[in-house]
Amino acid sequence: MSIEMKGGHCGDCCYKGHQVKIVAKSRFLGEQISIFLQEHTGARCSVFDSLHELADGGCRHGNKPLILLEADKEHINLTERLCSEVSNMLKKDHLLAIFNTPKSARFEKDALICGVRGIFHEYDRAEDLIRGVCSITRGELWVSRKIMSECFIERQTASMQHIHATDPVLEALTSRQKTILSLIASGASNQKIADNLCISTHTVKTHIYNIFRKIDVPSRTQAALWAAKNL
Repeated sequence: MSIEMKGGHCGDCCYKGHQVKIVAKSRFLGEQISIFLQEHTGARCSVFDSLHELADGGCRHGNKPLILLEADKEHINLTERLCSEVSNMLKKDHLLAIFNTPKSARFEKDALICGVRGIFHEYDRAEDLIRGVCSITRGELWVSRKIMSECFIERQTASMQHIHATDPVLEALTSRQKTILSLIASGASNQKIADNLCISTHTVKTHIYNIFRKIDVPSRTQAALWAAKNL
């Protein structure tokens, strides 16, 4: 993402004075974005090397902080780690957007399912970053119309299929397996699931093995995406 723009302060930006937390692999890039956003939107920016460095602290005075997370370019699809971290951030009452993403429809759809509010591509203009940040804070999504349309159609089709026919795969899951699947989708670890349900981690692993077999997925990430669409 190229950070260069002519012109002055974005006076009508609704994010003036709000908090933006930038998580970038390159400290230099993070600082560039921070300076740029502060100059053109009036946002209060801070830079971090990883999500784990973020201090707790969500909504203050009705304003949700925005996290700008740099995408992992080595992974076209959402990784299990990112899926889990997205869920954790949403629990802390933050808005989340991803920048420097590759052009991948599947990546963007998976990100939306996980609760991401905005996608900024590698070659987006600086003006797009400003407009996107302001749109997200107004409660809008910052993704292409094509992606939003495809997501809506996919969910609509899935809903209609659910209305007209009971999913035999969903019926095959026990109540306990559905509970564990929901916890997986929320980003919970095996130990956390075991603690919540008062069972051993060995029992959790057995349930997860059976869940994966029944819904025909190879990983927790795919299981979480399946749960988002079907539970």
